[in-house]
Amino acid sequence: MKYVFEDFNIEDRKSKVMFSAPHCFPQLRNGEIKSAEPKTSVLIETLSKDFNCSCIYKTKFYNNDPNWDENSTYKEQLADFILKNNVKLLFDLHSMYYKRPVDVCVGINSGKNILNKYDISDMIVESFKATGLKTVLVDSPFSAANPNTVSAYISNKCTIPCFQLELNNRFLLLDYKNDDSSVVYNSFKNIFNNIDNFI
Repeated sequence: MKYVFEDFNIEDRKSKVMFSAPHCFPQLRNGEIKSAEPKTSVLIETLSKDFNCSCIYKTKFYNNDPNWDENSTYKEQLADFILKNNVKLLFDLHSMYYKRPVDVCVGINSGKNILNKYDISDMIVESFKATGLKTVLVDSPFSAANPNTVSAYISNKCTIPCFQLELNNRFLLLDYKNDDSSVVYNSFKNIFNNIDNFI
């Protein structure tokens, strides 16, 4: 089932794990328009369908930034959905500039956003490394420490582990369906092969 809001959608697949992509359209932050992360919408569409997960994603520019604004309908509706549907874990997906010397950043706010469940964090890091991603860092350069980030907000409101995953654009493709060998896709396959042992 799909729930359609003014500037975002929620797709309900009755899953324990959920994906979020709040930046697949441009955002307004501190009076300036920030670039979209369009490949995250392709990724979230593929992952949520292939792994049968609920998801939330932006559908247009709306003079806001769900990962920055203190008041956010996106975050409020996401929290409401998670609490009503017994979601156990959230992945909030982002992309970063291809010239950054980092392949993946796993933002956990020094453990606060994941309820100190470092066993899950370690499994995620190892899942990315197992497919050939070499520079997989935790909380560097993005820790998701700001309380208005999606992961910090949801972790606090819903008391579930929330991971902000920043993926380097070098490893994000425009069409995952034609390249199942991509390292990012296979990393998530590894994660979902193990996730039931942790939640």
